[in-house]
Amino acid sequence: MKLELIGINKYFDEFHVLNDINITIQSGEIFGYLGRNGA
Repeated sequence: MKLELIGINKYFDEFHVLNDINITIQSGEIFGYLGRNGA
């Protein structure tokens, strides 16, 4: 089993923080996304 995210975009008001991101996470993998401030 896997989790697949395709074409992810995220905006904070006018600030485009994620632009067309693709992520595939396989079963048993551990994934984390950290921003510049570590959050």
